[in-house]
This record gives sequence, structure tokens and C-alpha cells, in this order.
Amino acid sequence: MGFGFAPKLPLQYDAIDGYYKMSKTLGEVIKQNIKMVVLTVPGERVMNPDFGVGLRNYLFNTEVQIFQSLKSRITSQLKKYVPYAKIIEIKSIHLQDIPGEQNPTNSLGLQLIYTVPNAGISDSLTITFKN
Repeated sequence: MGFGFAPKLPLQYDAIDGYYKMSKTLGEVIKQNIKMVVLTVPGERVMNPDFGVGLRNYLFNTEVQIFQSLKSRITSQLKKYVPYAKIIEIKSIHLQDIPGEQNPTNSLGLQLIYTVPNAGISDSLTITFKN
């Protein structure tokens, strides 16, 4: 049986790790935790109705105020649920700016650049949606 910090999501069988494929590094676990906060819709998590940003609720809304609201929600949620990660920058990205991306119309991208000072980790998370 392999070693890991937490199961990778979505859950998948792995012959080496046992029942579930495991995240092998602290950096993978932190990135997965941030991703879960950003993608979870408020009210979706049982017994914790405030948890989550609900990124899909902001899809294809191009108003500047909406992006500021999204950034504020991400920042407050990560401070509450992933307090060990410090957000450096949150920016929207256009898929035509990503090399090799096909059919960038009707798409949304978000990039979070973060650091975990106590662990010496600096990384980014890019989330894209296509219609």
C-alpha cells in the first residue's frame, strides 16, 4: 500500500495506493483544498452552508463589479477555510492566451497565484470552463 496525505479528487482506484489514488505531496493537498473551496457552491456542503465560492454562479458575467465580487468572495473564503495559504493575485484569463487551447469562445478562466509561507510553497491554480 502506498503513502499519501489525502485521497485525490475525483476518487479513483489505484493499484499502488490501495482503494484510492493519493496526493503524495503537501503542495498537491493544498492545491486540491483551494480548488474545492472555489468550485463548491454555497449550500452544497452538508452542515456547512456558507462553505464555497460557487465559481459557476459567476460564469459568463463580464461586468467588472461581478469580478470584484468574485475576488472578494474567493479571498474571504480562503481566509476562513484555507488560512495557511496567502493569495498573491487573482486574475481572469482568456483561453486564447493559453497555448494549445482549442475553441476559446464561450469560455472562462481564472488563475489564483498563492503561497504557503510556512511550507515554502508558491504555486498557482488555473480553472477553466468551456461552454
